Amino acid sequence: MGAESPQKKQKIGRESGDRSDEFSHNDRAPSREEIDVTSIANRNDHQRGKKRGANQTLSILSNTAKLSQMYEYKSNVFRMETDELLAEVKVDYKKRMGPVERALHKLKSIIDSISAKEPAMVNAEKDMIKRHKIVIPFPTPKPTKNIKYKFGYEKPAYVNVVGSFPMKTMTKESGGNNVDLVVQMPSSLFQEKDYLNYRYFHKRAFYLASLAAGIHEANDFRCNISFGLLNGDALRPVLLVAPSEYDFTKSKCTIRVIPCVSPDVFPVKKLALSKNCVRPATDPEATPNTTLPPTPTYNSSVLADTAYMHHLKLLHASASHSAAFRDACILGRVWLRQRGFTSDVASGGIGNFEWSALMAYLMKAGSAMGGTVLSGGYSNYQLFKGTLQFLAARDLIKNPLVVNGVSEGIHWSDTPIVMDGEIGLNLFFKMSPWAYRMLRYEANLTLNALNSSAQDQFDAIFLNRVDEPYLRYDLICNIPVPAEVSAAANSPDNTDLRVTFARRLYSVFLHGLADRVRMITLKLPEIQPWDTRKEGGGLSAQKTVTASFFLSGEKCHRLIDHGPSAENKKEANSFRKFWGEKAELRRFKDGSILESIFWGDSKDPKTPVIHQVISYIVKHHFSPDISQGIAFIGDEYAQLLSKHQLPGAQATTKLFQPVMTGYDTLVKGLRSIEDLPLIIRHITPISSALRFSTIHPPLPGLNSGILMDTPADVALQFESSGRWPDDLVAIQRTKAAFLLRIGQLLKETSTDGDISTRVGLENQELGREIFNASFLDVIYHSGPTFRIRIHHEREAYLLQRQTKDKTLLPQARDLASQALTIYDRTFVKSPIHTTCIAKLCHRHAYLSPTIRLVKKWFAAHLLSCHFSEELIELIVTLQFVSPFPWSAPSSIMTGFLRTLKFLATWDWRVDPLIVDTSDGDSVDPDNLAAGIDTGVLKPTDIESITEKFEGLRKFDPGLNRTVLFAATNYDHDGITWTENGPSRVVAARMTALARSAIEHAKKNGSENVGTIFAHALADYDFVIHLDPMYLAGVRGSKGKGSKYKNLPDLQMLQTGFNPTHLFLQDLQRIYTSSLVFFHGSTSTTVGALWAPHTSNVRPWKVNLACSTIPTTEYGKSNNKSDHGDDEEAQEEPQNDKGMLAINKSAILNEIARLGGELVERIEINR
Repeated sequence: MGAESPQKKQKIGRESGDRSDEFSHNDRAPSREEIDVTSIANRNDHQRGKKRGANQTLSILSNTAKLSQMYEYKSNVFRMETDELLAEVKVDYKKRMGPVERALHKLKSIIDSISAKEPAMVNAEKDMIKRHKIVIPFPTPKPTKNIKYKFGYEKPAYVNVVGSFPMKTMTKESGGNNVDLVVQMPSSLFQEKDYLNYRYFHKRAFYLASLAAGIHEANDFRCNISFGLLNGDALRPVLLVAPSEYDFTKSKCTIRVIPCVSPDVFPVKKLALSKNCVRPATDPEATPNTTLPPTPTYNSSVLADTAYMHHLKLLHASASHSAAFRDACILGRVWLRQRGFTSDVASGGIGNFEWSALMAYLMKAGSAMGGTVLSGGYSNYQLFKGTLQFLAARDLIKNPLVVNGVSEGIHWSDTPIVMDGEIGLNLFFKMSPWAYRMLRYEANLTLNALNSSAQDQFDAIFLNRVDEPYLRYDLICNIPVPAEVSAAANSPDNTDLRVTFARRLYSVFLHGLADRVRMITLKLPEIQPWDTRKEGGGLSAQKTVTASFFLSGEKCHRLIDHGPSAENKKEANSFRKFWGEKAELRRFKDGSILESIFWGDSKDPKTPVIHQVISYIVKHHFSPDISQGIAFIGDEYAQLLSKHQLPGAQATTKLFQPVMTGYDTLVKGLRSIEDLPLIIRHITPISSALRFSTIHPPLPGLNSGILMDTPADVALQFESSGRWPDDLVAIQRTKAAFLLRIGQLLKETSTDGDISTRVGLENQELGREIFNASFLDVIYHSGPTFRIRIHHEREAYLLQRQTKDKTLLPQARDLASQALTIYDRTFVKSPIHTTCIAKLCHRHAYLSPTIRLVKKWFAAHLLSCHFSEELIELIVTLQFVSPFPWSAPSSIMTGFLRTLKFLATWDWRVDPLIVDTSDGDSVDPDNLAAGIDTGVLKPTDIESITEKFEGLRKFDPGLNRTVLFAATNYDHDGITWTENGPSRVVAARMTALARSAIEHAKKNGSENVGTIFAHALADYDFVIHLDPMYLAGVRGSKGKGSKYKNLPDLQMLQTGFNPTHLFLQDLQRIYTSSLVFFHGSTSTTVGALWAPHTSNVRPWKVNLACSTIPTTEYGKSNNKSDHGDDEEAQEEPQNDKGMLAINKSAILNEIARLGGELVERIEINR
């Protein structure tokens, strides 16, 4: 792809508010957009031969001004956030950098005073050790004994500070900053051909050791010095001057002393990318260049040491030309840092310097039309976004950028090129192909976020860490670095074992994994600084290359890889050479005969296919020892669902296939019924079992002899008819009659008698006659079980009318309001929610298992009873439909940990949860006809939702009624799934548990994953232990029928009966003001906390909510419960007579008596 056109550049200006950053509203020059709009209008009028009247002119100018103001508002919001960020991250040079400047001046004076050394042969190394105890940091290969050149030291030509320190673009870094001090070596030390065969780097290393000796021997400069590599470049060691407690410690800076050389010493053309500068050891002078491979990395390392002053002048000139240049450099620095990019070879090879230099070059060239990509008049936002657009749009490997030169003939196989023709240096010479792909990928993600008008993504762009591997990648594996690389793989251009191994590893991964992965990145082990008195340059303690992958959904689990046809000999031979013994010739059903690889014959059938492929590739192309040493990270979370988890799409199809097949059978059976007075219009699922989101699959399989414990809810709606009664109670009776008839007809139409039906009643309490009163259980003997309720649209109108009927008692209106809320949730919102989640589970293969694992986490921590299933599903869905700053997860680990990260950082007090479940789909006509828009959320929708949330918080600032607010594209109210919980206490506990879990994952990685699900029961005041026999999911028994035909099947009677849930409902209803209960859907324990006010005594009064006991103690009773204000706790006792205390012992006995045989024991912790 080529560079951006002037029209594209103009678009950047329109989007980012070029002139709005330079002028205020009151005194503002016409923006370029206004001028363009006016000139286009004038041109069109002239072509039409019409004159514009004064009124038309004013109208057009008014419209233009309105557009400009709207545009500026968007820009100013981003500008305010940007200004705040810049103010926060900028370094206060006057306050913090004074000691550093003094240290720099002292260093320069020390360096200037170092005495010269006469040129000597390689024995100079021994002399350096003997005299100064400094080991010269020679790069590999070290100079041999028969070299013909000498080492010497002379006073430097100049000493100067370069980089972000003089440019004032440093930012606050947790690990401190680097200040670069370049020391130019005199040209007299070098010969004409010292650029060949590491001679320059050997002399450079000796010069650096001489600097270290001089600084070390300075008595009045007490700092810690060591050797390190300059941005991981193995050929260019530097001297690191770290502060001691006596110097510039508070500045948190490390001074890097960098030897460099004049650009006049070596001819640029001799160090071109196409030239070879590492000759064979046999006869280095006689071998012609044309017969040897080029050494672009080596050549670039030499040229980089000649370019410091050139780049410093370039950056200063750009900062003078653009007032926003420095701020744009800081924005780029922050953006890169949050994504893990630095100038170090091990971390991408692009950092603040490369970003700043690229912007400077784009202000000089880069456009396909020969112009510039960036303008000096751009704001910092425009410069930042324009640079991202350039990186995302232009492939610098295929289409290099050359400034001050011609790009013809410039090529470097897999490395991006930004070439300055004046100095011959490729700015991106340290970048690996995987780092460049990741850079463009991140640039595209950020641009999409910047171009989105739906939500403000400023935090995700600049404030959030994106490079946390367990949140970023779907699969991670640590691969041991071999002790040596084979001669065939070792290149004279790069002697760095890390880079050589990683590049070869990337090449075989790219070929072997193909479309199984979307992205491959490699993290090289870093080379740590070393003592000047010791040999150094070795790897860090962790001698592994970390390979990380973005997986490709279903493709990564493919069992068979198809190769070329057997008739294509050349490609078939190449295929067999790459895959070795794994390749085999196979005939397929369509008659084709292809080279193929089958991955289903692993010794461990549970080993994921992607693991098998990676292990085999490493074994075949490197060694079995390296393959056996691979440590995979990520599958541990999938193993937590191992009993009910299959790879890929099977997780959402095969595991839930029995219940989905049963649902299809039910729908067909209902549709086939003819003897009903009304035609069935809609049959919609409203159960988590029918949207692939139950913790455990509802059924192990059809005809397994086990029935579903919990029926899957289904809503049935008839065609419109005027024959329905216009009374709510009569409607409920009519529904019951319909259900009886439907159950009878279903059994009659069943050919093999494999179906049982029964009508059940609900909401039979006094006063709840207007609630839905009946349901129909349809039980297939093969296992699936469904619970049908009838949806009648007229109910909503009648209930709404009753809520507004002033002639009714307030209690009746409240009951009508409750019934309307349940109606809306059950028959309107739930079907849409189920449809949306089921669709997304098919689209995102790992959404279903992630939801199930997150629900398991909520259940393990006894939170299930406070959070609706729909709310948990929406929280997880958000990570898939709005994953920025990442892409959608393609593994259970990534989806699960991102969800925990969201829960740990979500400030639910001030931020609503807004989920667009449409995932870019169009509006469903049926839902739109019902008055519900399920299309993409528009900015106006988000604004409306935000206003509702803010209104709710103003009405209830104490969060006593609704704590969490969860809105979707089909539900702007935000309280459908949260009005019944959780409370403040429970929500805060969720946040604390999520923070603890995510911290554990960061510290321990894939070790002890089960600890995240371990729950401490000691946190509760007392714990109720339940009999596991009564837990849903464990009490079922095999067998279709009873022993005696005249007795009903026990399993059918138990279907839909959950005594644990009913017991918990009773506890919550009876002790709502005194206790908070915690229970998980799969747990046999119920934790309980006493409300704070239960520790206080209170005056006697009638109708107290719980058991009390007389006491003579006196205590304050004006505390507030965490569940809201407790009126009983607000009364101040007048004297110490007639005081009561909560009778906790009696309450525990009541709970045990209420639970009966359901309760095994009650454990009291405090």
